[in-house]
Amino acid sequence: MGRAGIRHAGLQLLPRPLVLLTTCIVIAGAGLAWFMVRTVMQEQAVAAQAVRDAATAAASRVAERIVPELEGLERELQLVVAEGIGASGTVGPAPAAELIKATGDDGVLLLVRRDGLTAWPRGRLLYEFDPPTRPADDAAWPAGLRSAEQLELRARDYAAANAAYRALLAPTASNPRLRLAIEQRLARSLRKAKRPGEALTVLEQIIDAHQSDDSPAVAAAWYDRCALIEDAGRRQDLETCAVGLYGSLVNGRWRLEKPLYEFYADGARRWMQPLAGRTDVAGLLAREGSRLALARAAEAALRAWRTARAQPPLAHLALTDQAPPALVAWRAAGAGEAVLLVLGPASAAAQIFAPLTARYGSGHAVSIAANRAVLYPSSGGDGGRAGPVRTAGAASAQAQATITVEDGPTVWRVTAWPDAVRDSGRGVTVQTGAYLGTLALMLLSVTLAGYFGVRTISKELEVARLKSEFVSAISHEFRSPLSAISHLAELLDAGRVRDEDRKREYYRLIRGESGRLRRLVENLLNFARIEEGRQQYRLEKMPVAPWLRREVDEFQASPAAAGKAIVLVTAADLPPVRADAEALAMVLGNLLDNAVKYSPGSERVFVEASVEGRAVEIRVRDEGVGIADADQPHIFERFYRARESGQVSGAGLGLALVLRIVAAHGGTVAVRSRVGEGSTFTVRLPAWRVEEA
Repeated sequence: MGRAGIRHAGLQLLPRPLVLLTTCIVIAGAGLAWFMVRTVMQEQAVAAQAVRDAATAAASRVAERIVPELEGLERELQLVVAEGIGASGTVGPAPAAELIKATGDDGVLLLVRRDGLTAWPRGRLLYEFDPPTRPADDAAWPAGLRSAEQLELRARDYAAANAAYRALLAPTASNPRLRLAIEQRLARSLRKAKRPGEALTVLEQIIDAHQSDDSPAVAAAWYDRCALIEDAGRRQDLETCAVGLYGSLVNGRWRLEKPLYEFYADGARRWMQPLAGRTDVAGLLAREGSRLALARAAEAALRAWRTARAQPPLAHLALTDQAPPALVAWRAAGAGEAVLLVLGPASAAAQIFAPLTARYGSGHAVSIAANRAVLYPSSGGDGGRAGPVRTAGAASAQAQATITVEDGPTVWRVTAWPDAVRDSGRGVTVQTGAYLGTLALMLLSVTLAGYFGVRTISKELEVARLKSEFVSAISHEFRSPLSAISHLAELLDAGRVRDEDRKREYYRLIRGESGRLRRLVENLLNFARIEEGRQQYRLEKMPVAPWLRREVDEFQASPAAAGKAIVLVTAADLPPVRADAEALAMVLGNLLDNAVKYSPGSERVFVEASVEGRAVEIRVRDEGVGIADADQPHIFERFYRARESGQVSGAGLGLALVLRIVAAHGGTVAVRSRVGEGSTFTVRLPAWRVEEA
């Protein structure tokens, strides 16, 4: 088989089993991956369906309980009515307190009587939009008060009116309401008389003396006080007065009708404009917004009750035509009388929806809407218009379920989806995790198998290429000296060479070529023994300097030196080494042979020996072509030849043999080279130690 045939066999026949193995692994891995992906998809589909079923069940349970919960509110109102509604419009405190305890600022109980309406707890509503009728106080007031008013309002004799008002104050100590009316008129008359200081004093007396009075007259006195302070230009005092007035209004301190409340509140907000950034002011503004929403809900609830057909004795309704939406439940207490419970979003959530979803929608997030207005979770003051349900993620959106329930004019819409905390791990079951883990392990195995397969194939292809080149090179190496020996022996045997000098020259050439063949064969045999682990070394104490001199002289005298001068430089105190002299001679011979072959333009090759620490370094240096940086990491590999080798003969075994022999001696070999400047090979051997003897 020629060299082309050898190369073809190395490139095609050798990697075929590895290619088949890798192909089988890839096909098996792809099939397993497809099967596992299908299985995982089916498992996830089953898990997703289970999640949707659970969400549907949760939504159904919550939806089924909404109407019974609201009917429970109606029954609680019946207990309130059973306690009786007194003449003043109040109810027994126990059932009402129990009913209202779970509500916040947006829950109120309305007591409707034929003579008016009362809200409980007192002060929960900011104004009275349907106040109860009260007996007129002025019917019992003394005639002197009417005379003083005539002096103030008609005669505009403010001095006489002030004197008359002051005269009426003394006998009114036992009638606080009458005294309040006289003080209010006195302050008004003093202000008209351009006596603001005295008017302000009277107004402050009214405020201090009637701190627990819910009369609108006290609110009017506080407002007039702030107005007088504003006229006086006392900005800081005005802000303090305005905050106090606004806080009392927001907390429902006085029984005011809606127009009066709005008038006083607008004035207070105008005076407080520079304080808009203060925390307490911002809190009051937010509280007013919440209570105004409750007042609007109470008005809407009262209208709904009055306009309901036949006014059923028990009923409930969702008020969704306002922002925010609210719930109302009522219980009739007689002709034209009833008890109404109004719950805003926060109160409805606290008293009804939150307990309902916690009990029947466990593990799910729940949204409750009435007539497309979201009541739970509370949407704040945006009107609660229903829109896309915001969930924890796309998986939750796909798993949500909606149930609708009709409740008279109200249509309840309950939407449930997996809770965000639990949803993250619900989609992947233990079995799915096992499938995914197995798939990942298999894909990793296939990837590693493919990687190592390709790497092995690449290595084998490279080895095959190098072996092919080695066979070609070794054939050439053998052919050249054999041809020379055969030709010279033929000339000598035929007697064609008669000159003795030429005969000696031919004998010398035959001896040189024979030595070249011998070294080549020894290298091959030694490398084979080393690779197979059969090489044995006789490691003995060996003086370095005389050994070097002997080997250098022998190489210098051989035809391999090619007429180059081998310069030997050794240190004077070289210690002996523990070595096999014959094996090291092969190392030095290979290094010198390479140095001679790869420095054709130089006349010298240098051999140096020195002591470095506890080791002896032997350096072979030439001034030849050098070795490229890319080739230096590979030159000690078997069959490898540097690109700078050109037409220089060789099999690529010499340096591989050097590396293995030196390593067997416990040493190292290194190279330092630059292209065009030459190369230096350094063999480092441990020095002989006494304990090794």
